[in-house]
Amino acid sequence: MTKRINVIDADTLCVSSAAQVQKNTLEVIHKATGKSKEFKNITELKAVMKAKGTLDQFDTLEIKTKVEVEPVEFALSSVKRKLERINDAIQADKTIIVVGGKATYRQALPLPSPYKNNRSEKPVHLAACKEYLVKQKGAYVVNGIEADDETTILAEEYKKDGWEVFLSSPDHDSFQMQGITLFNYKEDDPIKATIDLDGHWFDVIKKGTYNKSVGSGVGYLAGQILYGDPTDTYNPTEIAGIKYGMMAAKKDLASCKEPKDFLSVVKEKYKEWYPNEVTYTAWDGKTYVKNWREILQMFFQCAYMLRSRDDEANAKKFFAYYGVKL
Repeated sequence: MTKRINVIDADTLCVSSAAQVQKNTLEVIHKATGKSKEFKNITELKAVMKAKGTLDQFDTLEIKTKVEVEPVEFALSSVKRKLERINDAIQADKTIIVVGGKATYRQALPLPSPYKNNRSEKPVHLAACKEYLVKQKGAYVVNGIEADDETTILAEEYKKDGWEVFLSSPDHDSFQMQGITLFNYKEDDPIKATIDLDGHWFDVIKKGTYNKSVGSGVGYLAGQILYGDPTDTYNPTEIAGIKYGMMAAKKDLASCKEPKDFLSVVKEKYKEWYPNEVTYTAWDGKTYVKNWREILQMFFQCAYMLRSRDDEANAKKFFAYYGVKL
């Protein structure tokens, strides 16, 4: 009988549990008059100013963040309940819980804009939630790579050993995996939360007021390498000064069926965007000169989840494996 393993990327679980017991608001003070008003966030403030036609007066305001936090026990109780829900849904023979630690190699990449530069201040109880999982639930902290890299490495290791692999994570990066089952623990419906990752495809669907990318395997990875990821703040066409988004990627990948097809499109788009060497200034203030292959390698590293302990995230080797020469 095949054994089942549940590999849990617990970063989002901890963040959401810590955030739900914390209320952040903005106290906005008009410097000249001293009058103040409270807003939910900067988005609400800017929306009000835009409606009044006063966005150009932003520098006349002093903005202070007010934080109200419930006791840490409330956050830990939330972590416990969410973990129990995941375990009850999967019923695994073995469970591994991973949480992220210090900075990763992607943050050192010479991107034009810093990797994951839009992260807001961490919730007050986040560290306590991670510590609870480590001390009480046998989780471990991974440094140097991201938690989702560690979970995909584990997923591949156990898959090769013949286990039925469940990867519990709401992170869309996991869609690029193959031959495992993804469990999105942020989805309330257990049936909708469970996705068998088999095949290679990429698509864009409407979810509420915004578009959401979906897919599986190399198809999904190809989409990421093309349009980037606004959440992780990397954009493959930023250096070229070209606008290229999710819907453009959907159109360009529409006829692709096999991994070679998807990766061939990626190769041709980078050659189109960067026909000559380009000189640009990276987030660290240094100047770099790169050709299309080097730029592709850089953004491949942003998107690609590591598959093994010695995985170098080498685009040339990955493309060659599927018959595409860079």
